[in-house]
Amino acid sequence: MKKTQFLRSKLRALGVFALSLAGCRLTQQTQPDHPRLAPGVTMQDVSFFSAALKRNMPYRVFLPAKLVPGQKLPVVYLFHGGSRGFHEWSNYSDVARYAAPDLSGGLIFVMPEPA
Repeated sequence: MKKTQFLRSKLRALGVFALSLAGCRLTQQTQPDHPRLAPGVTMQDVSFFSAALKRNMPYRVFLPAKLVPGQKLPVVYLFHGGSRGFHEWSNYSDVARYAAPDLSGGLIFVMPEPA
């Protein structure tokens, strides 16, 4: 009898512990946004509404400052693969300089928010 009560109390404690963990979420702390820009490059933060995700999806774009109308440029999509935001590439790397026309002939970099 005592053994059954002991097991029940342990199971209850384990259940309470599991429920408390289920309610916990890792919260992202907002990091300061300090993008590393380069001469001849502009940055834009843009968003669109995703019908599939039912929310706005932000992304950051680097492009040459002087675009010729109708000019076609290669687009490079940069996914950070982590759990942080779309601004990670621009804050912690010098990727903007590769968008400059004098270095690469001009590239467009798109850094989307993870889904």
